[in-house]
Amino acid sequence: MNSIIHYCGHIISADSSGRFPLSNEKPVQQSLHQLLLELNVKSGYGSLASGADILVAENLIKQGAELHLIFPFDINDFLKSSVIASGNEWQSRFKNILDRATSVTQISYNKPVDENLSYALCTEIALGLSLNQWLKQKPPTLAFPKQVTVWDKEKTLSIAGTYPDMLRARLLKFETTYIDSLVTFNKTNFNEKGYPKIQPLNLCVYTKANNTAKANITELENLLDYLLSSQLDIKHQIDLDRGFFGKTTEDQSRMISPRALGHIIFHCYAKEFFPKREQLVNNLLKFQKQNTLSGKHS
Repeated sequence: MNSIIHYCGHIISADSSGRFPLSNEKPVQQSLHQLLLELNVKSGYGSLASGADILVAENLIKQGAELHLIFPFDINDFLKSSVIASGNEWQSRFKNILDRATSVTQISYNKPVDENLSYALCTEIALGLSLNQWLKQKPPTLAFPKQVTVWDKEKTLSIAGTYPDMLRARLLKFETTYIDSLVTFNKTNFNEKGYPKIQPLNLCVYTKANNTAKANITELENLLDYLLSSQLDIKHQIDLDRGFFGKTTEDQSRMISPRALGHIIFHCYAKEFFPKREQLVNNLLKFQKQNTLSGKHS
């Protein structure tokens, strides 16, 4: 059966130092290639930092899989923070992949106060969007989503990073397989559990005509009540709070923006006890079906 994956991992160093040394690029690339072939990946969700992200993305493109890119903030700023330090070659590879992506979603259109919070949110939304693709299959024709990472086994305690991103995937019951960034030709299942700091829901319902906020939504239960109240129609859109994140440039005809949808689905499954999960998810799927559009945004 084909797979959907979320991917993440370390940025590669420009030399033989760091958590993912340049000298280990080829062995890691070969291990990733073999793993992705075994998983028979149909589509992948993640960002595009130099190193692990780009290596996975290149493999997915070669295998004919869909590639859905999610950026925490402006792409040029992302290049400066997550690609340039690894060298000019990685910038060229980044641009080549970007041109061939199936979809591109940007989370924040305002300059983030804390980039780490933006990276953490980016991962949560990417995980949610990958799970959403699986949920849309009736009956499921794809295996439950998995996560592929490149990790050096260091358990960092920061909000963002490979280890907390692996813990986030575990909250959603993803099976995570990692390639050790310091050891050649390997793959290992990650079975740890933990409770990373999850970014809170920060949603609004907007009128499409004048971008006016009709309602603020910060809890899943409130979102379900709103969906069931029949107040949401094609004249409205659920989105992240634009006062904080900025107004998305994506297609405004959708009733739920991709960035909002990803975070809603993430929260639905990261929340350990949520008895109304199935009801909320079914309503979200109904609204998506009503607004199926062609184009680059998923």
